[in-house]
Amino acid sequence: MKKIPTVTVVLTLLILLSGLTLAAEPVPKKPATQPSGKTSPSAPQQPGSKTLTTPGVSATAAFVDLAVTEIKVQEFGQGALIQVTVKNLGTASADANLYQLRVVLDGYRLPVGDQPLFNARSPIEPNQTRVTGFIPTQSGRVEVKVSLIPSGAAAGDNPANNTLIRTLDLPEVRPDFTVEDLSLTPENLIQVKIRNGGGYAPRDAHGTLEVYVDDRLTTSTIVRMWPNPRETKVITTENPIAGNRNVRATVNPSHTILEMNYENNTLSKRLTAHILKPDLIVRRFVVSERDPLRNPFPTLFIDIENIGKGPSPRTIKAEVFYGDQLRDTLTLEGPIASKSEKRFSTSIVVIDRNSTYRVTVDPQNEIDEEREDNNSLTARPGLLR
Repeated sequence: MKKIPTVTVVLTLLILLSGLTLAAEPVPKKPATQPSGKTSPSAPQQPGSKTLTTPGVSATAAFVDLAVTEIKVQEFGQGALIQVTVKNLGTASADANLYQLRVVLDGYRLPVGDQPLFNARSPIEPNQTRVTGFIPTQSGRVEVKVSLIPSGAAAGDNPANNTLIRTLDLPEVRPDFTVEDLSLTPENLIQVKIRNGGGYAPRDAHGTLEVYVDDRLTTSTIVRMWPNPRETKVITTENPIAGNRNVRATVNPSHTILEMNYENNTLSKRLTAHILKPDLIVRRFVVSERDPLRNPFPTLFIDIENIGKGPSPRTIKAEVFYGDQLRDTLTLEGPIASKSEKRFSTSIVVIDRNSTYRVTVDPQNEIDEEREDNNSLTARPGLLR
Protein backbone atom coordinates (compact mmCIF):
# COMPACT_ATOMS: atom_id res chain seq x y z
CA MET A 1 0.00 0.00 0.00
CA LYS A 2 1.28 3.40 -1.07
CA LYS A 3 1.76 5.85 1.75
CA ILE A 4 0.28 9.40 1.30
CA PRO A 5 2.60 12.13 2.44
CA THR A 6 1.47 14.07 5.54
CA VAL A 7 1.84 17.46 3.80
CA THR A 8 -0.64 16.40 1.11
CA VAL A 9 -3.28 15.47 3.74
CA VAL A 10 -2.99 18.81 5.54
CA LEU A 11 -3.31 20.79 2.31
CA THR A 12 -6.38 18.77 1.29
CA LEU A 13 -8.11 19.48 4.68
CA LEU A 14 -7.38 23.22 4.46
CA ILE A 15 -8.91 23.39 0.99
CA LEU A 16 -12.06 21.54 2.17
CA LEU A 17 -12.50 23.82 5.22
CA SER A 18 -12.01 26.90 3.06
CA GLY A 19 -14.77 25.71 0.77
CA LEU A 20 -17.16 25.21 3.70
CA THR A 21 -16.52 28.78 4.95
CA LEU A 22 -17.18 30.32 1.57
CA ALA A 23 -20.43 28.37 1.26
CA ALA A 24 -21.63 29.72 4.64
CA GLU A 25 -21.39 33.36 3.51
CA PRO A 26 -24.60 34.60 1.74
CA VAL A 27 -24.22 35.91 -1.70
CA PRO A 28 -25.11 39.65 -1.72
CA LYS A 29 -28.36 40.42 -3.53
CA LYS A 30 -29.07 43.48 -5.57
CA PRO A 31 -32.05 45.55 -4.46
CA ALA A 32 -35.25 44.80 -6.32
CA THR A 33 -36.16 47.42 -8.88
CA GLN A 34 -39.45 48.64 -10.26
CA PRO A 35 -39.99 48.65 -13.98
CA SER A 36 -38.92 52.31 -13.91
CA GLY A 37 -35.61 51.30 -12.37
CA LYS A 38 -36.37 52.80 -8.88
CA THR A 39 -35.74 50.91 -5.64
CA SER A 40 -38.93 49.45 -4.10
CA PRO A 41 -40.29 51.40 -1.06
CA SER A 42 -39.49 50.22 2.45
CA ALA A 43 -42.05 48.89 4.93
CA PRO A 44 -44.50 51.53 6.34
CA GLN A 45 -43.39 53.39 9.53
CA GLN A 46 -45.30 52.85 12.78
CA PRO A 47 -47.48 55.77 13.94
CA GLY A 48 -45.47 58.17 16.06
CA SER A 49 -42.16 56.50 15.32
CA LYS A 50 -39.14 57.99 13.58
CA THR A 51 -36.56 56.16 11.47
CA LEU A 52 -32.96 57.32 11.60
CA THR A 53 -30.94 56.47 8.49
CA THR A 54 -27.15 56.53 8.24
CA PRO A 55 -24.88 54.62 5.82
CA GLY A 56 -25.26 50.98 6.73
CA VAL A 57 -27.44 51.69 9.87
CA SER A 58 -31.26 51.85 10.31
CA ALA A 59 -33.04 52.27 13.71
CA THR A 60 -36.48 53.39 15.02
CA ALA A 61 -36.40 56.30 17.52
CA ALA A 62 -38.32 56.14 20.82
CA PHE A 63 -41.80 57.72 20.65
CA VAL A 64 -44.76 58.59 22.89
CA ASP A 65 -48.29 57.38 22.19
CA LEU A 66 -50.87 57.99 24.92
CA ALA A 67 -54.28 56.41 24.38
CA VAL A 68 -57.64 56.37 26.18
CA THR A 69 -58.03 52.64 26.75
CA GLU A 70 -60.96 52.29 29.20
CA ILE A 71 -64.03 54.15 30.54
CA LYS A 72 -66.09 52.65 33.35
CA VAL A 73 -68.18 53.46 36.43
CA GLN A 74 -66.39 53.25 39.78
CA GLU A 75 -68.21 53.47 43.13
CA PHE A 76 -66.90 56.29 45.31
CA GLY A 77 -68.30 56.87 48.80
CA GLN A 78 -72.04 57.43 48.51
CA GLY A 79 -71.76 58.22 44.82
CA ALA A 80 -69.79 57.15 41.77
CA LEU A 81 -67.09 58.36 39.41
CA ILE A 82 -66.49 58.02 35.70
CA GLN A 83 -63.08 56.33 35.72
CA VAL A 84 -60.89 56.99 32.69
CA THR A 85 -57.72 54.99 32.01
CA VAL A 86 -54.93 56.38 29.84
CA LYS A 87 -52.03 54.16 28.75
CA ASN A 88 -48.67 54.93 27.16
CA LEU A 89 -48.47 52.61 24.15
CA GLY A 90 -45.21 54.17 23.00
CA THR A 91 -41.59 53.44 23.81
CA ALA A 92 -40.62 56.76 25.46
CA SER A 93 -41.60 58.48 28.72
CA ALA A 94 -44.60 60.86 28.39
CA ASP A 95 -44.86 64.28 30.08
CA ALA A 96 -48.33 64.10 31.63
CA ASN A 97 -48.43 67.91 32.01
CA LEU A 98 -48.86 68.21 28.26
CA TYR A 99 -52.22 66.40 28.22
CA GLN A 100 -55.75 67.10 29.43
CA LEU A 101 -58.93 65.05 29.37
CA ARG A 102 -62.23 66.27 27.95
CA VAL A 103 -65.36 64.45 29.11
CA VAL A 104 -68.66 64.86 27.23
CA LEU A 105 -71.93 63.33 28.50
CA ASP A 106 -74.70 63.04 25.89
CA GLY A 107 -73.15 65.96 24.00
CA TYR A 108 -72.60 68.20 27.06
CA ARG A 109 -69.11 68.91 28.40
CA LEU A 110 -68.53 68.80 32.15
CA PRO A 111 -68.83 72.28 33.74
CA VAL A 112 -65.26 72.03 35.08
CA GLY A 113 -63.92 71.96 31.51
CA ASP A 114 -60.81 70.08 30.38
CA GLN A 115 -58.99 68.54 33.35
CA PRO A 116 -55.37 67.42 33.87
CA LEU A 117 -54.43 63.77 34.21
CA PHE A 118 -54.20 62.42 37.73
CA ASN A 119 -50.77 63.09 39.26
CA ALA A 120 -49.77 65.08 36.18
CA ARG A 121 -46.44 66.10 37.69
CA SER A 122 -44.97 62.61 37.28
CA PRO A 123 -44.18 61.14 33.82
CA ILE A 124 -45.99 58.16 32.32
CA GLU A 125 -43.52 55.47 31.36
CA PRO A 126 -44.02 53.01 28.46
CA ASN A 127 -46.83 50.50 29.21
CA GLN A 128 -47.83 52.44 32.32
CA THR A 129 -51.43 53.58 32.92
CA ARG A 130 -52.88 56.65 34.62
CA VAL A 131 -56.43 56.58 36.05
CA THR A 132 -58.44 59.81 36.48
CA GLY A 133 -61.93 60.11 38.01
CA PHE A 134 -64.76 62.50 37.10
CA ILE A 135 -68.04 63.15 38.89
CA PRO A 136 -70.93 62.79 36.41
CA THR A 137 -73.51 65.52 35.89
CA GLN A 138 -76.19 63.10 34.72
CA SER A 139 -77.65 59.76 35.71
CA GLY A 140 -79.20 56.87 33.81
CA ARG A 141 -77.99 55.50 30.48
CA VAL A 142 -75.54 58.05 29.12
CA GLU A 143 -73.12 58.18 26.19
CA VAL A 144 -69.69 59.09 27.57
CA LYS A 145 -67.08 60.46 25.19
CA VAL A 146 -63.56 61.01 26.51
CA SER A 147 -60.87 62.75 24.46
CA LEU A 148 -57.19 63.17 25.24
CA ILE A 149 -56.10 66.71 24.37
CA PRO A 150 -52.34 67.05 23.77
CA SER A 151 -50.55 70.40 23.70
CA GLY A 152 -47.12 71.89 23.13
CA ALA A 153 -44.47 69.29 22.35
CA ALA A 154 -47.11 66.53 22.56
CA ALA A 155 -49.29 68.01 19.80
CA GLY A 156 -48.05 65.36 17.35
CA ASP A 157 -49.27 62.45 19.49
CA ASN A 158 -51.01 59.74 17.48
CA PRO A 159 -54.65 60.98 17.22
CA ALA A 160 -56.09 57.61 16.20
CA ASN A 161 -56.47 56.38 19.79
CA ASN A 162 -57.01 59.66 21.67
CA THR A 163 -60.82 59.36 21.86
CA LEU A 164 -63.01 56.60 23.28
CA ILE A 165 -66.82 56.43 23.45
CA ARG A 166 -68.81 54.16 25.78
CA THR A 167 -72.44 53.99 26.91
CA LEU A 168 -72.65 53.66 30.69
CA ASP A 169 -75.39 53.31 33.31
CA LEU A 170 -74.57 56.19 35.67
CA PRO A 171 -76.05 56.31 39.18
CA GLU A 172 -77.35 59.55 40.69
CA VAL A 173 -74.62 61.48 42.55
CA ARG A 174 -76.17 64.12 44.81
CA PRO A 175 -74.37 67.24 46.03
CA ASP A 176 -73.27 67.61 49.64
CA PHE A 177 -73.16 71.23 50.85
CA THR A 178 -71.21 72.18 53.96
CA VAL A 179 -70.79 75.54 55.70
CA GLU A 180 -67.02 75.32 55.91
CA ASP A 181 -66.21 78.67 57.55
CA LEU A 182 -67.59 81.95 58.87
CA SER A 183 -65.50 85.13 58.80
CA LEU A 184 -65.72 88.92 58.62
CA THR A 185 -64.74 91.38 55.92
CA PRO A 186 -62.78 94.52 56.91
CA GLU A 187 -66.20 96.27 56.99
CA ASN A 188 -67.56 93.65 59.47
CA LEU A 189 -69.84 91.96 56.94
CA ILE A 190 -70.31 88.24 57.54
CA GLN A 191 -68.81 85.91 54.93
CA VAL A 192 -70.13 82.35 54.59
CA LYS A 193 -67.91 79.81 52.82
CA ILE A 194 -69.86 76.88 51.31
CA ARG A 195 -68.15 73.72 50.05
CA ASN A 196 -69.65 70.99 47.85
CA GLY A 197 -68.27 67.59 48.81
CA GLY A 198 -70.65 65.63 46.56
CA GLY A 199 -71.92 65.78 43.00
CA TYR A 200 -73.28 68.56 40.81
CA ALA A 201 -76.40 70.46 41.84
CA PRO A 202 -79.18 70.50 39.24
CA ARG A 203 -78.99 73.45 36.86
CA ASP A 204 -82.30 74.88 38.13
CA ALA A 205 -81.60 74.19 41.83
CA HIS A 206 -82.66 77.07 44.10
CA GLY A 207 -81.98 76.90 47.82
CA THR A 208 -81.51 79.40 50.61
CA LEU A 209 -78.81 80.49 53.03
CA GLU A 210 -79.87 81.65 56.49
CA VAL A 211 -77.60 83.61 58.86
CA TYR A 212 -78.42 84.20 62.52
CA VAL A 213 -76.68 86.67 64.84
CA ASP A 214 -77.29 85.94 68.52
CA ASP A 215 -80.22 83.70 67.47
CA ARG A 216 -81.81 86.49 65.43
CA LEU A 217 -82.30 85.90 61.72
CA THR A 218 -80.44 88.70 59.92
CA THR A 219 -80.01 87.24 56.42
CA SER A 220 -82.08 84.91 54.27
CA THR A 221 -80.90 84.86 50.67
CA ILE A 222 -81.66 82.65 47.66
CA VAL A 223 -78.65 80.82 46.20
CA ARG A 224 -78.90 80.09 42.48
CA MET A 225 -75.30 79.34 41.57
CA TRP A 226 -73.94 76.45 43.65
CA PRO A 227 -70.29 75.37 43.80
CA ASN A 228 -69.17 72.50 41.60
CA PRO A 229 -67.85 69.30 43.22
CA ARG A 230 -64.77 69.90 45.42
CA GLU A 231 -65.18 73.67 44.95
CA THR A 232 -66.23 76.48 47.30
CA LYS A 233 -68.40 79.59 47.08
CA VAL A 234 -68.27 82.61 49.40
CA ILE A 235 -71.45 84.59 50.08
CA THR A 236 -71.18 87.99 51.82
CA THR A 237 -74.10 89.36 53.85
CA GLU A 238 -75.21 92.99 53.73
CA ASN A 239 -75.54 93.77 57.44
CA PRO A 240 -72.37 94.51 59.47
CA ILE A 241 -71.99 93.39 63.06
CA ALA A 242 -70.40 95.12 66.04
CA GLY A 243 -68.76 93.75 69.16
CA ASN A 244 -68.65 90.01 69.93
CA ARG A 245 -71.46 88.01 68.36
CA ASN A 246 -72.55 84.38 68.06
CA VAL A 247 -73.10 83.73 64.35
CA ARG A 248 -74.84 80.67 62.88
CA ALA A 249 -75.28 79.88 59.18
CA THR A 250 -77.34 77.11 57.57
CA VAL A 251 -77.28 76.25 53.88
CA ASN A 252 -80.28 74.59 52.21
CA PRO A 253 -82.27 74.61 55.50
CA SER A 254 -85.54 73.48 53.88
CA HIS A 255 -83.85 70.60 52.01
CA THR A 256 -85.26 71.84 48.72
CA ILE A 257 -82.13 70.41 47.03
CA LEU A 258 -81.56 66.68 47.48
CA GLU A 259 -78.17 66.05 49.12
CA MET A 260 -76.09 63.11 50.28
CA ASN A 261 -76.03 64.42 53.84
CA TYR A 262 -77.89 67.19 55.67
CA GLU A 263 -76.04 66.83 58.97
CA ASN A 264 -73.20 69.17 57.94
CA ASN A 265 -75.29 72.09 56.64
CA THR A 266 -74.90 74.30 59.74
CA LEU A 267 -71.91 75.99 61.36
CA SER A 268 -71.83 78.19 64.47
CA LYS A 269 -68.95 80.50 65.38
CA ARG A 270 -68.27 83.46 67.66
CA LEU A 271 -66.99 86.45 65.71
CA THR A 272 -65.41 89.64 67.01
CA ALA A 273 -65.99 92.73 64.90
CA HIS A 274 -63.08 94.88 63.79
CA ILE A 275 -62.82 98.36 65.24
CA LEU A 276 -63.72 100.57 62.29
CA LYS A 277 -61.98 103.93 62.15
CA PRO A 278 -62.62 106.96 59.95
CA ASP A 279 -59.95 108.54 57.75
CA LEU A 280 -60.66 112.23 57.03
CA ILE A 281 -59.04 114.13 54.19
CA VAL A 282 -59.57 117.58 52.69
CA ARG A 283 -60.67 116.72 49.18
CA ARG A 284 -60.87 120.32 47.86
CA PHE A 285 -61.90 123.88 48.73
CA VAL A 286 -63.79 126.19 46.40
CA VAL A 287 -65.10 129.73 46.26
CA SER A 288 -68.11 131.20 44.48
CA GLU A 289 -67.45 133.63 41.66
CA ARG A 290 -67.38 137.26 42.77
CA ASP A 291 -70.21 139.48 41.63
CA PRO A 292 -70.10 143.20 42.62
CA LEU A 293 -73.87 143.29 43.14
CA ARG A 294 -75.02 139.84 44.21
CA ASN A 295 -71.82 138.38 45.71
CA PRO A 296 -69.27 141.10 46.48
CA PHE A 297 -67.59 139.06 49.24
CA PRO A 298 -67.29 135.41 48.08
CA THR A 299 -66.60 132.95 50.89
CA LEU A 300 -64.69 129.68 51.12
CA PHE A 301 -66.33 126.22 50.96
CA ILE A 302 -64.46 123.12 52.17
CA ASP A 303 -65.12 119.51 50.98
CA ILE A 304 -64.07 116.87 53.50
CA GLU A 305 -64.18 113.17 52.61
CA ASN A 306 -64.09 110.13 54.86
CA ILE A 307 -62.14 107.42 53.08
CA GLY A 308 -62.00 105.18 56.16
CA LYS A 309 -64.16 102.20 57.12
CA GLY A 310 -65.88 103.81 60.11
CA PRO A 311 -67.99 106.98 60.49
CA SER A 312 -66.52 110.21 61.82
CA PRO A 313 -67.57 111.79 65.14
CA ARG A 314 -70.34 114.37 65.19
CA THR A 315 -67.90 117.21 65.80
CA ILE A 316 -64.98 117.86 63.46
CA LYS A 317 -62.46 120.67 63.76
CA ALA A 318 -60.47 122.28 60.98
CA GLU A 319 -57.92 125.06 60.61
CA VAL A 320 -57.65 127.42 57.64
CA PHE A 321 -54.36 129.17 56.81
CA TYR A 322 -53.83 131.99 54.31
CA GLY A 323 -50.19 131.51 53.43
CA ASP A 324 -48.62 130.94 56.86
CA GLN A 325 -51.25 132.97 58.72
CA LEU A 326 -54.05 131.20 60.60
CA ARG A 327 -57.30 132.71 59.37
CA ASP A 328 -59.81 130.66 61.38
CA THR A 329 -60.44 127.54 63.45
CA LEU A 330 -63.72 125.89 62.43
CA THR A 331 -66.04 123.52 64.24
CA LEU A 332 -67.86 121.43 61.64
CA GLU A 333 -70.97 119.36 62.22
CA GLY A 334 -70.69 115.66 61.36
CA PRO A 335 -70.81 112.78 61.22
CA ILE A 336 -69.42 111.88 57.81
CA ALA A 337 -70.26 108.30 56.87
CA SER A 338 -67.65 105.89 55.55
CA LYS A 339 -66.77 106.39 51.86
CA SER A 340 -68.72 109.64 51.66
CA GLU A 341 -68.06 113.37 51.31
CA LYS A 342 -69.58 116.47 52.86
CA ARG A 343 -69.33 120.18 51.94
CA PHE A 344 -69.02 122.82 54.65
CA SER A 345 -69.50 126.56 54.21
CA THR A 346 -67.37 129.10 56.08
CA SER A 347 -67.41 132.84 56.73
CA ILE A 348 -63.87 133.26 55.39
CA VAL A 349 -63.91 135.88 52.62
CA VAL A 350 -61.61 135.14 49.72
CA ILE A 351 -60.15 138.39 48.39
CA ASP A 352 -57.78 136.88 45.84
CA ARG A 353 -58.67 133.47 44.35
CA ASN A 354 -55.11 133.07 43.06
CA SER A 355 -53.76 133.02 46.63
CA THR A 356 -52.76 129.76 48.31
CA TYR A 357 -54.70 128.37 51.26
CA ARG A 358 -53.99 125.44 53.56
CA VAL A 359 -56.79 123.56 55.27
CA THR A 360 -56.15 120.93 57.93
CA VAL A 361 -58.91 118.70 59.31
CA ASP A 362 -58.54 117.35 62.86
CA PRO A 363 -55.36 119.40 63.41
CA GLN A 364 -54.80 118.19 67.00
CA ASN A 365 -55.38 114.47 66.07
CA GLU A 366 -58.29 114.24 68.46
CA ILE A 367 -60.07 111.73 66.20
CA ASP A 368 -58.69 108.18 66.15
CA GLU A 369 -58.17 107.66 62.41
CA GLU A 370 -56.70 104.98 60.16
CA ARG A 371 -54.07 107.54 59.06
CA GLU A 372 -53.00 110.87 60.54
CA ASP A 373 -50.61 112.00 57.80
CA ASN A 374 -53.17 112.92 55.13
CA ASN A 375 -55.26 115.57 56.90
CA SER A 376 -53.95 118.69 55.08
CA LEU A 377 -54.38 120.19 51.63
CA THR A 378 -52.52 123.23 50.28
CA ALA A 379 -53.89 124.69 47.05
CA ARG A 380 -55.60 127.60 45.37
CA PRO A 381 -59.39 127.60 45.71
CA GLY A 382 -61.30 126.37 42.71
CA LEU A 383 -64.48 127.90 41.40
CA LEU A 384 -67.74 126.72 42.95
CA ARG A 385 -69.71 124.77 40.37
